[in-house]
Amino acid sequence: MEAGNKFLKSAALILALAGLFALFGVYCGTARAAELPRMPKAYNVSTLGVTDATLSAWEARTDNDLVSAQRGEILVVPVGFLDQGGVVLGGATTSADYFRIVMCDPGREMECGFVWTDTGAAGVIGIGEDYSGIYGIAASKPNGAASSGIPAIYVQTTYTGSTAWIANCLAFDVHNATAGATAVGIGFLSHRGNAVVNCIAKNITGASGGVGFFDYPTGASAGVYYNDLATGCSYGFLAYSTAPVGKNSIGIDNTANWAGVDGGAWTLTACLDGGTINFVDAPNGNFRLTGVADDALNQGVNLSADAVFPFAADADRGARPIDTWDIGPYEYGAIIYPVQLHRDAQVFFFW
Repeated sequence: MEAGNKFLKSAALILALAGLFALFGVYCGTARAAELPRMPKAYNVSTLGVTDATLSAWEARTDNDLVSAQRGEILVVPVGFLDQGGVVLGGATTSADYFRIVMCDPGREMECGFVWTDTGAAGVIGIGEDYSGIYGIAASKPNGAASSGIPAIYVQTTYTGSTAWIANCLAFDVHNATAGATAVGIGFLSHRGNAVVNCIAKNITGASGGVGFFDYPTGASAGVYYNDLATGCSYGFLAYSTAPVGKNSIGIDNTANWAGVDGGAWTLTACLDGGTINFVDAPNGNFRLTGVADDALNQGVNLSADAVFPFAADADRGARPIDTWDIGPYEYGAIIYPVQLHRDAQVFFFW
């Protein structure tokens, strides 16, 4: 009997501890890692401000033959906004296994990045090589002046390989003061195949207007824009002589939410051109849904098996769907799992 009582007490203690662990977010057993977009098969991890003083210094240091090294490169940007920019990742990879990523401090999507006060024509951060990506970064260029559109975050490459990607990113307060010119939040220029996923472009302005998402590639394939949101722009989404695809995306409070010029035209599925959307606090940049029924809640299509860019997470890394997919960057009620990064044979989890 005494042994039985001890067993019952031990079992009760284990259950109590398990409850406490669950309450305080401590994982027992195997933790489920948050879904990130495509990651290299093996990689080195650097931290901006620790291993490299500037974004340009990291780009130069890692601009090597990653295929021969069989190692990708990941740069983690800490929380806050640095006055840096004008950097393009270019020429380091031709491999779908080993490529470069610039990403936010894990778990702090859109809270890490660059407010570049430069007054020139260059964009803030771009990709000039196949396969590489920008994840969770926020970028702004409020004082730009150029004869052509100034992009905050962009891909510009003539490679013909697989998709480059921009995911969970924010372009905000981008301005071009040059007469007759525009500004661009997130854009694809001269690239064949790309994906923009769970991104936000807001307050993109220029002397002749601002474009939230701009698709202007060469070649046969245009971009895909999934679960994105554009607001406060002259054009929310603009196709220039291309035929991009939009799914589950929102254009709201722009002069024109969806537009095409010079023969450009969108193919849209479950996208919103305005409508009634209950955001938590849109004036202050919180575009999460309140859960009150509207045109975005449970109105999207499932992209977890999409032929071009399959994914199943929202801009907070929460798992989609809770019920039916929501339209826009955020899934209402999504469960957020820790991010898993490997460094020197160790696994690090970040909330």
